[in-house]
Amino acid sequence: MSFRLLLKKAGFLFLMLVGFAGLLEISLRIWGGLKTYPERNFNRYESMYNQQPPLYYFEDRKDTIFYEQAEFSYYCLVDSMGLRNDPNRLIKPNDQRVFLFLGDSFTEGVGGFCGKDMPSQFEAITSQDTVAINAGIVGSDPFFQTFWYRDTFKSFPHHEVVFVLNDSDLVEFVTRGGNERFRGQTVQYKKGPWFEVVYQYSHTVRAIVHGLLGQNHIFLTRQNMEANRSDALHAYAQCINAFYEEFGDLVKIHVVLQPYPFECPDCQGLPEILPLLDEDIHVVNLFLDFGRELQKNQGSLSWSVDGHFNDAGYRRFAEYIHRSMMGT
Repeated sequence: MSFRLLLKKAGFLFLMLVGFAGLLEISLRIWGGLKTYPERNFNRYESMYNQQPPLYYFEDRKDTIFYEQAEFSYYCLVDSMGLRNDPNRLIKPNDQRVFLFLGDSFTEGVGGFCGKDMPSQFEAITSQDTVAINAGIVGSDPFFQTFWYRDTFKSFPHHEVVFVLNDSDLVEFVTRGGNERFRGQTVQYKKGPWFEVVYQYSHTVRAIVHGLLGQNHIFLTRQNMEANRSDALHAYAQCINAFYEEFGDLVKIHVVLQPYPFECPDCQGLPEILPLLDEDIHVVNLFLDFGRELQKNQGSLSWSVDGHFNDAGYRRFAEYIHRSMMGT
């Protein structure tokens, strides 16, 4: 066989492989099953690694916050801190029982319309002498929350602090770490794997990463994820226990363990933090009753694409917390 014929066959095979790879890539993109959460919800890729946001990344909110996502779009008023509270509300700590809710987007109320976030609905179903301050921030976790509390939130008039935790906190510990992330007024997240830049643009690479290598959306195998989850549970318990040691004589501290409103078979490990927390911290484990209700009413209490609670879901969220804290 001549060299020229051999070269022609090699070129033909190369073109066949390129064509197959292109067809596979197009097919996977049309299918859409390998899209990341931000791509489904915001139409853009966002890495959970390699981020350097300013520490107070919610301060760019002036008078309102605008939510524009696949299933909803609306404005809500924010207070002078950029938090989702009525800017004209007056708090009278001498006459009222004041709760300060610390948490992530599920506490802030993404997916719930104005006045329908969990803290607002918690306040609405309690007596008039009870006030709930929503200090939830999208993307927050207990390390952020304790940092912000010492720096800012402790000056808010309040008597009780409520940490709201969910499984995203355990995942984010892998990509963020603990207190070592804080660098002055910036935050240094961990670096992602070298191939993420290719993963971002190629759905074929995503199929290999998830299907063949068995890695999840933060590039860990199940075995590695379990090991990191254990580390995260101990780190968050240590963080909250240290907060209790520092402020437990000044305010009452609660920890709410929040289940996801959507099915997540791997998201059942959060209650394992219970024996790690100080026994004097009041814990509300919603995986037992609220979790069962969410499984029975899959989809009716949350947005199908976004995954956060809707107005009805935040109402039930508030009612379960209210039942444990207020005894009704």
